[in-house]
Amino acid sequence: MTDFAKVFNIYSIESNQNQENENFNSEQIKQVNASINQDFSKHYVRIIIKIPQMKTKFNWRTFSRDAKSGLITQATYHETQVHFEFILNQGKPTELKYEYSSREPFRGPIEYNKSYLKYKDEYVIWFIHKSQPW
Repeated sequence: MTDFAKVFNIYSIESNQNQENENFNSEQIKQVNASINQDFSKHYVRIIIKIPQMKTKFNWRTFSRDAKSGLITQATYHETQVHFEFILNQGKPTELKYEYSSREPFRGPIEYNKSYLKYKDEYVIWFIHKSQPW
């Protein structure tokens, strides 16, 4: 049994630089905290993103956990930096948008098609695969 979900909406920012920031203003966008674990002997970086009040549910069809009260709107990369956006309680009056951007670049290029997400209550764990070790 695996507890992960493939990330299908990861794409390069270079091709979509002219996108509008939808209808969110700066009061509705919150920065989230993240813990970065860079294992120097492996080909991946693990980012644990804390999203308060996010709940998960178990999907019996795929035997994995899915976000129950949230939706990932954007998971992008630009060379060696990443950007992550998440909407909690979409379509409700308590809708909030959370975002995370890496402050310092990772060493080496990122292989976005091999990256994936895992969900836990109040956490999204993003495994980012790199094309070469440290």
